Amino acid sequence: PVLQKGSHSEALNHASETAMHEVVKAEKQAQLCQRLASKLQSAGTTSTKDATTAGQEDLESLVQSCHLKNDVESQARKALGMAPTKEEVARAARQAKAAKAQAAQAKLQQVAEAAKTSQEKAKAALESSGGDAELALIML
Repeated sequence: PVLQKGSHSEALNHASETAMHEVVKAEKQAQLCQRLASKLQSAGTTSTKDATTAGQEDLESLVQSCHLKNDVESQARKALGMAPTKEEVARAARQAKAAKAQAAQAKLQQVAEAAKTSQEKAKAALESSGGDAELALIML
């Protein structure tokens, strides 16, 4: 029974120590996030565009430390005048590519409907005209 009591006590001590470390870790993160919140509140009153590289690195560190969700991080970066993340740039490029493809498909459909022809013929005419819808219609 004494041996069991000792191991039980050690387990409680270990659990208490682990919990204490987690609380300290959470407190540090809360302080970092509070600093970020203060910077966001003052972003409207001060110019963040003129910030030094060290200041930008500090902001980057704060944003990363707070583990913000994508949309919140994006808005925080904009408010602080920070550069977008690689993921944001890639997302914007994908959206631009999708919009361009959708516009090309809409143009193709309009040419086909206006010329009362198939989309294949309209596509060939658009390609031959270098994407000029009016010239494609004349060709059809």
